[in-house]
Amino acid sequence: MDLGSEAEWAGAIATFIVALVALFKDSFNAWLNRPRLEWEMAMKVPFGKKIALPIPVVTQLRAARLTADVYVFRFLIRNVGRRKAEQVQVFAKTLSRRVAGGRYVPIDFLSTNLVWSHLRNGHSEVFAEISPETGRQCDLGFIVTPKAAPAFGTHLEESGERATLAIRLESGNATIGPGTYRLEVILAAANCRPIRGFFDIVLTGEWFDSENQMFTDCVSICPQCGITL
Repeated sequence: MDLGSEAEWAGAIATFIVALVALFKDSFNAWLNRPRLEWEMAMKVPFGKKIALPIPVVTQLRAARLTADVYVFRFLIRNVGRRKAEQVQVFAKTLSRRVAGGRYVPIDFLSTNLVWSHLRNGHSEVFAEISPETGRQCDLGFIVTPKAAPAFGTHLEESGERATLAIRLESGNATIGPGTYRLEVILAAANCRPIRGFFDIVLTGEWFDSENQMFTDCVSICPQCGITL
């Protein structure tokens, strides 16, 4: 091969590489600077916390405002990527209960979104934007003191006076009684791939006023590592 042919081949290869870089540059930059979502939860403040919620009670003369003790449970969605995550949602897909032998059997459950913590303009949100190096809390559920559960619509006849957990959904609360459960969720956004994960929930049905005792002996919510779909 003479020098002219070698120069022609080198030029052709260089042109090909430049064209290849130009073709995939935007895709590579988008991948490199993509949003990356992850979640965090632990049985402690601020993920689990006892608060007092108002109970509107209508009387013949006026609407009295009483309060009830409630344990609320939230988890944090963080964006550890380089770009804002848009239209982020947490979709509660299935709910299963553990039966004899350790198997999880699906139970009746309306698949819908969980809602983001804290009202905005007086309304709950199911979609959110999360900037890089920031996060936002999402509601998982709450436990009302058993004596006030009927007022919140979270009482189950089969549970008697035992505590129940209400999973907070866009369509309304899904209440579960004592037992061991697995909630399958999909964390998704408009500009990143969805992630599937699980929350393992153990509920004894007991109630204690002490947060430490409640989180140690009465309820456990453990997130399982997500899998990118």
